[in-house]
Formats: sequence, C-alpha cells, structure tokens
Amino acid sequence: DQPTPLPLAVSTPPPSENPTKQPTPNPTIQPTQQTTPNPTPQPTEAAPSNSDPVKSLIPDANGYDLVYALDIPVSPAYKNAKPLYSVDNHQQVSGFTRIGYYLELDDKYVWVSFDAFTSDARKIGVPCHNLGCGDGQTRTVIQQMVTNVNVESNVPGLSGTGLSGNVEFWPFNYNSANSNNIHSATSAWDHGDTVAVNHGSFGSMQVHINGGGNYVGTVFAFNHFNDGVVSDVGIGNKPSNVGGLGPDWSYAQNAGSYSVRNMKVYVSDVPQENTLESTISDAAGYNLVYALDIPIRPTYATAPPAYTVDNSASISDFSFTRVAYLLELDDKYVWVSMGTFTDDASQIGVPCLHLQCGDGNSRSVFNQLVGNVNVVSNVDGLSGNSYVGNVEFWPYNYNGENSMGIPGALSSAFDWGDTPEIGNGSFGSMQVHVNSGGNYQGTIFAFNRFNDGYLADLGIGNAPSSILDWSVAGNAGYYSVRTLKVFVK
Repeated sequence: DQPTPLPLAVSTPPPSENPTKQPTPNPTIQPTQQTTPNPTPQPTEAAPSNSDPVKSLIPDANGYDLVYALDIPVSPAYKNAKPLYSVDNHQQVSGFTRIGYYLELDDKYVWVSFDAFTSDARKIGVPCHNLGCGDGQTRTVIQQMVTNVNVESNVPGLSGTGLSGNVEFWPFNYNSANSNNIHSATSAWDHGDTVAVNHGSFGSMQVHINGGGNYVGTVFAFNHFNDGVVSDVGIGNKPSNVGGLGPDWSYAQNAGSYSVRNMKVYVSDVPQENTLESTISDAAGYNLVYALDIPIRPTYATAPPAYTVDNSASISDFSFTRVAYLLELDDKYVWVSMGTFTDDASQIGVPCLHLQCGDGNSRSVFNQLVGNVNVVSNVDGLSGNSYVGNVEFWPYNYNGENSMGIPGALSSAFDWGDTPEIGNGSFGSMQVHVNSGGNYQGTIFAFNRFNDGYLADLGIGNAPSSILDWSVAGNAGYYSVRTLKVFVK
C-alpha cells in the first residue's frame, strides 16, 4: 500500500505533490487510547561520567550532564501524559551553554551537540502536546538555527564538527514549505519545514545539518509522538526503501522495527572552544567553504591546495550573495567580507594554476571591483565597513599597470591596481584591497607566488616597503601560523 495520507477530512499527511497540508496520523491505524501512565519517577541522579556508556563511546559527550533518558515507546501518547523518562534531572539544572542529544536505534547511534537554543531545561526534552512538556504554560515550539554543531555517528557520512544546523521541535502538525529559507532544503519533507502552530498534534523532534560540512539533512528525527499511533524514528536522511514522506522520516511509522529505541539529552556549561571567526560579529551566518594551512613553498601548478576543509561541492551555484576571507598570520588576523564576485563556490579559493583550482575547465581570473566590503582586523587602521574594494585573483604573472583605473593606485608600483598577464607565467596573486569609502586605502591581505615551489608572499595590510601588495616578499617562512579560511553567506 502507498504510505500516502488519507483525505483532508481526517487531516492526514500530504503526499509530496501536495506540500501544503500538515502530516497527521494515518487513519487506517486507529489511534489507541492509552491509559494515563504512572507518575513520572522522582528525578534521579545522572550516572557518574565514568559509568555512562555514552561518554565512553563519544569523546564529545565528556563534560556534559545527563538531563533526560527515555525508552521511546512504539506508540507514544504524549497528548495524554508527558514522557515517562527513566531519568529526569531537569530540576537540578541551572545554567548551560550547550545541549547534546544521543539516539540509539538497535546497532545504530548518533550524538549531536550544539550551542544552546534555550536556557530552560524544561524545553530540551520531547516537545509533546501535554503541557507537562515544556514550561507548563505553553507548548514548546523551537524552529531556529543552531551553531557549532558536532556530530558523531556510526552511520556513514554523518559525522562532522563545527557545522551549521537547525532544530524543528514542536507538538503540532507541519507542512513542507521552507519558510525559514534553510540552505539546501526544498518543498519536500526535509530539513526545512514549517510548523502549523496550534493545528493538530503530529509532533516533530528533529535536528538537522544545513551547512559547514559534506553532509546536509537530518541528523535524527522522532515524530508522531502524541496520539498513540506508531511513531517515526530515524538517524540520518531516510532511505528510499523506508516508507514515509521525505528525508525527515515524517510518516515513516517505523518505531516498531527497532528493538532498541533509547534517547538521552545532555547539557554542558562549558562553552564550545571558540574559533576566531566566532568572535567576529560580521561573521555571523557565514558557512565555511575552505580551510587551508598555507605551505611555505606551495606547488599549486602540479596539484591543487590540500584544503583541511573543502565544502565547495555542497554549495550550490547562485546560493550565496557574499564571500568572506579570514587570514591568520601568527598573532595578526584580518576578516574581510564583500558582495560576491562569482556565483561558483569552486572559484573563491586559491586561484592556482592547476585546473582543479576553479571550475575544472579554465583557470580563475578575477580583476574587478567589489562592494559593501567590511573589514575586521587587529592590525591598526584596517577595520571599517562599507568600503569599495577590488580583488586581484589569478594564477599568472602580473605587472604594475593600473589598467582598471583603481582609485589611488599607481601604474609605476605593485599595489592595489595591477594587471594580470593572462597565459604568461605562474607567479599567482590572491589579493583583496579597498580603494575608497573609508579612511584606509590599499591591501587588505595578499597571498602571492603559490604555484612553483618558491617562498610564498603573505601579508595583512600594506607591506612596509615600496611594494605595497607584498609581491616578491618571499616571507611565508617568517610565520608559524599561516591559516586561510573562506566563507559564503
């Protein structure tokens, strides 16, 4: 039988071709009236860290305290009574900065942790329809982005760190419209749905990944938990051989296929180790595309950069409107963001001579103005907003001719207005400059001479010489830290 929902009269979950209806129980399976469960046991102490098997299995879970533990019923009836947690320590929880969830389904497991989306421990458990779930006054609805997401799982492809995610927690029906414009979500039942507040009682407890790594989609899902019908549970995106409406396991009705259905919820008051970009307010909302430890003598004519992070394949063309770069050189750094100069994420990394830099067909050459440039740096005088800038990205030799007429640049010097000699040589330039709109004029950062194994040129701000764009500086070996990150938004 098709798992397609039944007539609107019984408010059933819609087929994919009708994405505007809300999922509700399959009326062919009569919701069973469950007796009210026994009162929830008194809160128990969480197991000591050294005896918690989750902490033995998952290094990221160390430093977290257990708040809830639940053996998920096949047919939960959380409209009648809140979950019968085997551990409920929420009254003992004070402040926390991170939340972690562990779901075990037979031999599969997933752990996911992220920066807290609430300060109220009553709202991090199952967001059921009974008012005993949540703050006791209103039903919990959480539909928002989460940051610094770490995932550990034995499901292939799911694990990652420093990811961008979103949670979809509510006790109501929902539809598949991507109202929050979640990256890569569609009109299918996936990682970007919309809650129908106060309508129905299907229920969603879903955590998803939407950027920052190679995986996009559902991390775990627990749905359909209020009305006593068979619930939906899953880890990762739902495979096509399992019934249901989409990747988020909606209407899968598969809880009975698992013998083990354990969920645990944790909190930690230890903040995630901050990355430099997490301290820069302008970096909020950006997704990491590339990270590179710059070699002293790059040889990018013979092989592309060995990025430590390369998410370019997961960034769709035309899906971003801004590009940003973060360069760290020992104790100095600069962040620069700008309106995009290309719609192709494969062309925003190092513009090296190897054809795998760029689109794979032609070498990247960008010699153009960029707008709305924001700069944050600990180098004096460099920071500012709404500059007009220009990028000089190419794999070739170049000369000091100011062929673009860049304001303030000279034709007799290597500065922020040079000209590529397309097809000639392989010196290479990856430079971002600002030329007007603020108190500073000149180079923001430069990474030059990256193709042929010579000492590379690196710098933040104008070089302290007559060659302001760091050309032929040959100074990469001066720095112990040489880290470049590339972002989009």
